[in-house]
Amino acid sequence: MAVSLAEKQRIREETLQERRRMAEKDVAEKSAAITEKLLALPEFRKANTVMFYHSTKKEAGTREAISAAFKAGKAVLLPVTDENEILACEYKEDEELVAGRYGVLEPKEKRAAEEFDLAVVPGIAFDKEGGRIGYGKGYYDRFLKEVRAKKIGLAFDSQLVQKIPMSDKDVPMDIIITESKVIRNEKK
Repeated sequence: MAVSLAEKQRIREETLQERRRMAEKDVAEKSAAITEKLLALPEFRKANTVMFYHSTKKEAGTREAISAAFKAGKAVLLPVTDENEILACEYKEDEELVAGRYGVLEPKEKRAAEEFDLAVVPGIAFDKEGGRIGYGKGYYDRFLKEVRAKKIGLAFDSQLVQKIPMSDKDVPMDIIITESKVIRNEKK
């Protein structure tokens, strides 16, 4: 099935515009509600190692969830973008972070990890069947194709769309968490 790249780009642009218009106060409040739902998930409570992303540009915030993971004794990984791929790298509490390839903070020390229980994934738009649109470079989809861990997308309600055109290169999320709901992808 041919996927309309123009339709994906339209969804990406409209959703990014909506997110950019959010007040910082709303981003913080909604991120707190998302974090609360994430921390309550049985999958999160059982996980020993969680890969997060370091939120930026009014993305659903991850800093509080990362702190909570450390307090719960979990190992934390952050993505490092290297050439055309993402590496899941160990991140120690209070370790120095540096701006990576796209200005996103990542661990200074590149200690790649092979195994983890959950991957908390950013995105621009999601649908209720686990569909995800990222920034368009394909890094996460290439990375997630090889990941057996549960994949959890974090988003604001305004980032949920009716339907995302998916290709065989796109990797659906197992769970999507917004400030108002937890959506489990039952079609996987």
